[in-house]
Amino acid sequence: MMAVTKSSRNQFPLQWKMRTSVVLAAAMTSIIALSSAQAQSDSDLVAAEALFEEGRQLMAAERYDEACVKFAASHELDPSVGALLNLANCYEQGERIASAWAEYRRAEALARQNRDRRRARIARQRASAIEGERSYLTISVPAAARVDGLVVERNGQALASALWDQRSPIDGGTYVIRARAPGYLPSEVKVTVAPRRDDAQIAVPALEPEPVVERPAQPQPQGPSGTQGSRPGDADDGASAGLSVTGGDGGSSSSDGGGGMPLGRKLALVSGGLGVLGLSTSAILGVRASSQWDDAKNTCTDGDLGRCTNEGVAMGEDAQTSANWATTMFVVGGVASVGAAVLWFTSSSNRGTERAARIEPLLAPGTAGAQVHMRF
Repeated sequence: MMAVTKSSRNQFPLQWKMRTSVVLAAAMTSIIALSSAQAQSDSDLVAAEALFEEGRQLMAAERYDEACVKFAASHELDPSVGALLNLANCYEQGERIASAWAEYRRAEALARQNRDRRRARIARQRASAIEGERSYLTISVPAAARVDGLVVERNGQALASALWDQRSPIDGGTYVIRARAPGYLPSEVKVTVAPRRDDAQIAVPALEPEPVVERPAQPQPQGPSGTQGSRPGDADDGASAGLSVTGGDGGSSSSDGGGGMPLGRKLALVSGGLGVLGLSTSAILGVRASSQWDDAKNTCTDGDLGRCTNEGVAMGEDAQTSANWATTMFVVGGVASVGAAVLWFTSSSNRGTERAARIEPLLAPGTAGAQVHMRF
């Protein structure tokens, strides 16, 4: 006889409870899903019936276009042979013979699927009665028009290449045939098809290549002396360390040459934005460092920084990192702000005097800042 231990006696009820919970959860999920689907189905049935009745009323008023839309929507919500038969009849009364024939055939197929022989016979007879009344349209695409990437559209809808040169049933009306392809000018032709017994044909004309437009060469910008290049001494200024700005006699460094805001002031706005961003980031990091430092001290015994937990030590290191970054961003923001002020005041639109400014960063152990040299 198999010995049953205490652990084995307790194990089986637990497994049974777990399996029962899973089964109950799946059953509840299925019930909820079925209830939701049933509610949705009931709502669709009500809407489909209302659309069907509206369609019949519009048919009685001979408003066939509106009635056909209602019948089609009713069938979409609740597919039925009755909706298809009424839709086909609506198309027929509205002289859309090709569409009517297609819907009669769909109604016949659905009736056969539902084993409704009477309605299948009615749909087949109605389709046969108007089959010879259909009109046709052939859209020919000659070889000369078949360029790479050719798209042929009929009333804005792209036509599959399988339907090119194909005699296809179509409702009566006026159709716009448009051809387009990359690198070619699009072309359009129109064709009118009678509602019954018409056999219209239209050919897509060969596309003409897009004209090649030659753009005139853009003149190169020239300096005040009529030659390209920069003023003497610019290379020396640009090679200096730090940020150097010169304002004065109409040079490209002080004005954009178009009578608008000088280039230096545009750079001042950019530098000022960077300065605000750096100082704001510094303030945020400073607040964060202070908060982290307070949290670190709370883990220490009697606030003694020498007696902290490992978590407190890690939090203190994070606070020190945030403080260092706050200091760095403060220096960057300050330098950018000072640079913005210098750029703004040395980039005046007055051309009578020459002004210059140079900003040099100062980085040393324990020290960070900037040195500004200005000449007016």
